[in-house]
Amino acid sequence: TALCAAVPPGEEALLADLGARWIDVVDRTSSAMARAYLAASHDRLRDLDARRRELVEALLTATTPGEVAAVSLRFSTLLAPSYVPVLVAGAGVAAGIDALLAASPPGTLGGHRGDRVLLLVPNRLAAPPVRPDALAAWGRPAEPGTELMEEVQSVERLLVTALAEGFTTGAFGPDDLLVEQLLLGNERVADALRRRIGDVLAARDPGGSVASTLRCYLSTGSIPETARRELVHANTVAYRLGRVKELTGLDPRVPRDSALLVLGLGLPKEACG
Repeated sequence: TALCAAVPPGEEALLADLGARWIDVVDRTSSAMARAYLAASHDRLRDLDARRRELVEALLTATTPGEVAAVSLRFSTLLAPSYVPVLVAGAGVAAGIDALLAASPPGTLGGHRGDRVLLLVPNRLAAPPVRPDALAAWGRPAEPGTELMEEVQSVERLLVTALAEGFTTGAFGPDDLLVEQLLLGNERVADALRRRIGDVLAARDPGGSVASTLRCYLSTGSIPETARRELVHANTVAYRLGRVKELTGLDPRVPRDSALLVLGLGLPKEACG
């Protein structure tokens, strides 16, 4: 107010120019401070992510109790006797690591493995921390060091198995997808079963009726129930199961043969009928 009163009449334009310059200085200063704050925040997040990754990698590559203790001292972190590895995959998962850690039990360690997030949950896991739009796989409790690294590798294979089966969401533990894990874990056996069962049925059953009935029977274990779901007579089911034996040499009604047929075809993801 005093400055305005001191301006001689006719020179008000100078006051307006001074005000505009002052506002410009304030605006540029605020912008510079905001940029500096964002840069510092990004640097802090990068440092935090690097420390997380370094801690997890150091823990996984430790091979002796002494090396594990050294990791604890180096990162000033109290380590649990064992950890359950949880691997989470999906769009935006890597950027959401903080939310995953916040939803995890206290003491959970986390880091990035490529575009996925690896969580190490201390001791035991009641339910995996997952997002509804993500796919997760978890393993068994393992002691830090070589045992934990081997369990992480098992979880990675389980996640690959789930992805290969077409899953993009859900959570799978070490006792899930056992048939699929067996096949993907032994490519030679999977190829032999595919040639003996899948390829033969595809060539000799072009309409797919025999294969459809076989899958339904393997799912239900019952001829009457298969007939009900397939909307055919029980004798038709029995005939088609006999055709399976003729074509593949495997009888679906014999437990050992049915196990091979399940491995060769895979269990249906949805009930037949």
